Parts: sequence; C-alpha cells; structure tokens
Amino acid sequence: MLILALVTVIALLTVSEALAGVRVAVLPFRNMNGSFDYAERCYDLADSLYRSLDALQGDESFDLVPADSVEDVLAGLNLDPSNPQYVSDMWKAVELLQVDKVITGGFNVKYKKIFVNAYIYDVETKLAEPKFQAKNIFKKYDKALEAVPLIVKKLTPFFDS
Repeated sequence: MLILALVTVIALLTVSEALAGVRVAVLPFRNMNGSFDYAERCYDLADSLYRSLDALQGDESFDLVPADSVEDVLAGLNLDPSNPQYVSDMWKAVELLQVDKVITGGFNVKYKKIFVNAYIYDVETKLAEPKFQAKNIFKKYDKALEAVPLIVKKLTPFFDS
C-alpha cells in the first residue's frame, strides 16, 4: 500500500512539473559602464522586472524562480554584474538554477541618461530569443525604472506563444 502511494505521488509530481510551463529566472542587468556608481541599478532593474513578471505569473504559462533563490546562487558564486566577465560567469548560475529561460540585459549611462536593453535567453543555446527583445530604451537616470513596463510589454508575448 505504501509503495502504491509513493508511486502515485511521484507520478503526480512528474505530471505537474510537465504542466508547470517554462522555468524562468530574472538575473541582474549588466553594468556596461563598469562604474561602481551604477552597481545598484543592476539589481533595481532586475528586482522591478521580477515583481512585474511575478504579478503576471498567475496564468501559469511560466514558472518564475524566486528572486531570493537567484540572489543566493549569485552570492554563492560571487558574481558581480559590473565585472566584464559577468556574462560568461552568469551561465554557471543559470546551470545551478536549472531553468529553461533567463531574462537579463544590460545598461549604459551617459549624460544623466540610461540606455537599457533586455533579452530572454534560451538556456540550451545561450542565445537571445530574436523576436522577444526590449532594445534601445532611453530614460533619465533617475527614472530608469520607467523602462520596466516597456520591457515587460516587449518580453511577455513570448510566454503566450
């Protein structure tokens, strides 16, 4: 009887995992300037994007990895989005997170303006999804988070396809 119950639980977990949708992680944005002055923006953009996507997650077309899990993995690997090596090192974190897709991007700051790009990456190929990119978003630096609704608008149709 116990064995039958165990088999049933395992079967239900396998079915629910298959139906859960695409597993997605939001990683900090790369600081293309490399200046420590903008390091906080790496996390601000990712946190705001995570919260916006989390609010949309109710349709269950994707499974968003909790932000604290992402933070734990990044801290464990000592990853810094201001480091030029971040892009290659982030794939180590992605492997540990066991996700299907990664959402991240980069930004550059000049003349008190921020230039933001965001992408959905396929983990298997490590390439950005060509139709689902939020590119060339310009905002005043102090209004950088106003870029997030534009990013969400450009990226979320991916999950409906």
